[in-house]
Amino acid sequence: MTDYWCRFVDSRGRIYASERLVARDDAEAIAKARRIPLRSAGDSFELWDGRRHVDIDHPREAARNG
Repeated sequence: MTDYWCRFVDSRGRIYASERLVARDDAEAIAKARRIPLRSAGDSFELWDGRRHVDIDHPREAARNG
């Protein structure tokens, strides 16, 4: 299991919250992050495994609706 950090980003690109996720791999971490409600429309999230940015190829709406 790996510790990931999900950083929530507003429509201006500012981080407004973060949450620790534990997952087997990137795919599971992404799926968990997509289930977390975002604060408002236009917000998104970034996923990090230590210093490694996890590439999430999705439109903001997909991340929000999940």
